[in-house]
Amino acid sequence: MMKKKKIIFLSAFLHSGVDWVHSLLDSHPQVLITPALSFYRCWIRFNFNEFEKGQKIYNEFYKYIKNNIGPNSKNEQKIFLHSHEELNNFFLKFSDLLKNSLISRKDAFLHIHESYLYAKKIETDCVKVIIAHEHLPFYKNLFKNDFPESSLILVLRDPRAALAGIWYRRTKLFGHLPDYTFNMTMDCWFYATNILKDKFYKQKDNLYLLKNEALHNDLRNEMKKLAIWLKINFNDSLLIESFASGKKVFIDSAYLLSGKPNDQVLLNQEVPNNYFKIENVTARWKSVLSRQQIIMVEGIFSAFFKKFGYKKIYNDNLYNKILSIVFFIIPQKALLNYWVDNYPNIDAFGRVYERLNLQKKTFSAKIWILLPNFTKFLSLILYSSFSRIKIFLSSKEKIPSYDIIKK
Repeated sequence: MMKKKKIIFLSAFLHSGVDWVHSLLDSHPQVLITPALSFYRCWIRFNFNEFEKGQKIYNEFYKYIKNNIGPNSKNEQKIFLHSHEELNNFFLKFSDLLKNSLISRKDAFLHIHESYLYAKKIETDCVKVIIAHEHLPFYKNLFKNDFPESSLILVLRDPRAALAGIWYRRTKLFGHLPDYTFNMTMDCWFYATNILKDKFYKQKDNLYLLKNEALHNDLRNEMKKLAIWLKINFNDSLLIESFASGKKVFIDSAYLLSGKPNDQVLLNQEVPNNYFKIENVTARWKSVLSRQQIIMVEGIFSAFFKKFGYKKIYNDNLYNKILSIVFFIIPQKALLNYWVDNYPNIDAFGRVYERLNLQKKTFSAKIWILLPNFTKFLSLILYSSFSRIKIFLSSKEKIPSYDIIKK
């Protein structure tokens, strides 16, 4: 029965509103969309092959769901099952479906959703479409391999607004923008851009692009068009955000946190009038991004700006294109200032030593300790720049190594 259901994947250009879109789809009676499990990310991070023993699959998902997104989770947005009864029923069904046979990744995906229906006491016949939320845009080749008839919803946004929000949040937490955050967020955008180039996906056929700004401008009209594409009945549930528990959905915006570390603060946060009007969104990202960062984003994602009609501040000439690549490769100014201000007691020196030991590169760790501080400092700058050259030139067809837990 589950194999006959239409499979749609929901992903996004990072920080473009995919959780909001998820919350709009959540309560539609013809849609099965579980809280954001990110099945394929779990599968990769569990270090699974395409086929695995049922018991092994059961054990890893049991540990992950129970300990991270089970009934005791404090993150309302991510709770997968809301009571211990649901948890028990889910894993009773999951165990029964898996047995201890050799199970494919595709079948495990379907078994997860069938078990969720059973735990939530939802009639299978009511469901017309399964929408699977994969937060990061790394897994398109797995989608295509397992479900060649599947489709993809991709949420997008002005890249300056998207990147400014997450960079602002991390800068508030650390006092500067960490290299890892900068690299990973830019790489996510490279991966999502690569999806648009994939000939497998054809817009309005098996690819639906949802523009964040259009949703905020006319939600009803945009969700009506989406309902037609999904071949489900339009109703007002598509206009109302909801969690699977039925509890209030918070507006997930870094600017509303006022420097506080806990997203749950947003549950009681008052959202200013016209918060998502384009001029107010633009004013926020302009207040966060430096001139160099704006030139970089506009230059590197120039084709994206043109394709989706986002107006640039800086001219699209050869000089600015070269500058955009330079500003991408060299370490961010705030990070450089942080390193200079804390020299020679730079915390990254210690992290390099710890990483080398974790990788069991004992000899290299000993050499690192003996290096003069200035040599270590230059090494940080070179490594930082090299990591972005690698990101810029690397294939976006493989899952990035930093999203894989090495055992």
